Order: sequence, then structure tokens, then C-alpha cells
Amino acid sequence: MQRGSRYNMAERKLRIGIVGATPRVGWGPRAHIPAYRALPEVELAAVCTAHDETAQAAAAEFGVSEYYSDYHEMVRSPNVDVVSVVTRALLHHPISVAALEAGKHVYCEWPLAISSQQASELVDLATARGLRHIVGLQTRFAPAFLHMKELLDQGYIGRPLGFHMRMLLSGALQPRRSQYAFLAKKGTGVGVLYVSAGHALDALQWLLGDIAELSAQLNAQITEWTLPDTGERYLSTWLFQEG
Repeated sequence: MQRGSRYNMAERKLRIGIVGATPRVGWGPRAHIPAYRALPEVELAAVCTAHDETAQAAAAEFGVSEYYSDYHEMVRSPNVDVVSVVTRALLHHPISVAALEAGKHVYCEWPLAISSQQASELVDLATARGLRHIVGLQTRFAPAFLHMKELLDQGYIGRPLGFHMRMLLSGALQPRRSQYAFLAKKGTGVGVLYVSAGHALDALQWLLGDIAELSAQLNAQITEWTLPDTGERYLSTWLFQEG
């Protein structure tokens, strides 16, 4: 988190505006909003979705007076101190840029951006504006990993000489409906390497230290999807119509 902010959190509640608040859709309503509402020092001040009707529905469900269907308008609100970005990865960069340029602190879900160039731009912009910023790599706050970190720092097992990490993900085997077809396309900032592997590698670096060298092999085990609601099939990253 960037230091040197002009904002004094002891003065009043930290007012959050969340982009990606459609009720019962995604991580915003499932994780971010319940967490914000549980913190006494935080106030959920505004919600934003892509459509007027879902924005109004979010405001009604979460008890918020300000709602928007344009994030450019929300980040300019004087009643918002921090912008919480919980949208598809492609939108993380433009929303974060708009928030930082409006003088707002930013909490952005992982992945922060779809390229290192975009990520560096966001860090530089936040630093230049003296704003706080953080990425939602939640592993560092999981109780099991916190305990593991404490034991390692205490030297409980001595100096680690090796490690083995395995991830078991069921998502690739589950049927995906058409609204999730974007997951199969390149350049969207999603997928195992972008999302799941990012969380895992962050945990690994936090626990054991930075990676000095890397040698890797990659093999795609599932190369074709069939969408159950449309019959369309995806082969690698190309969409073609069945029949």
C-alpha cells in the first residue's frame, strides 16, 4: 500500500464506491460488499454497475443512496474516498486510471491489469498523486497462510531448501454458459495463468521470497468447450459455430 496519503482515516469513516456491484453476480456482492459492511470504520457510499436498472437494484439491496451506471461519474463523487474495482479484468486498468486521476484511492481485484505496462502505469500514477493503492491478493489474509507465514518467520522448520505446491481447480471441468465464453479468449486477463496462478505465486513469494529464476512447462489439458445453452464450441482461443 502506498504511503504518504493526504487522507486521515481517523477523521471519519472511509467511504467506499464499488464498481461491479450487480446483486448476486461476481465477487463484489459475494465478498467485497459483505466485508465493507462488516467493518465499523468503513461506509459503503456508492455502487456502480453497467446498467441503470442493475445500479438501482444494487442501491436498494445494499442500502446505498448513490448509484451509477457510468464509473466516470462515480469516481468524481465528493462522497467517495476509495474506489473498489471488482469488474472483468479488461476494465481494471481504465477504471483505476479514472479513479486515480479523480484523486481517489484504489482497491483493485486481481489481476490488476492485463499487461505489466498497464500495471506499471497505474503504480506510477498513484505514486505521483500520493494515493494509496492495493491489489486483492487475498491469500495473504487467509488464516492458514498467516499461520504458515508466522511459523516460517519464526524458523519453525529451519531454512526451507525446497517446496512442493499443487493446486486443484474444478472450474475447467464445469459446464460454462455463454456469458462466460470470454474466458476462452486471449487478451481478456483471465484464465488459470492470469488468475489462479497469480494468487498462488503471490503466496509463494510472500512465504519464501522473490523468484530469482524461472523455468516452466505448460500443457493445456482441456482444449475444447461446448456451451450448453447455445451449442457453440471453443477450440483453444477460437470460436466456431457448431454445424
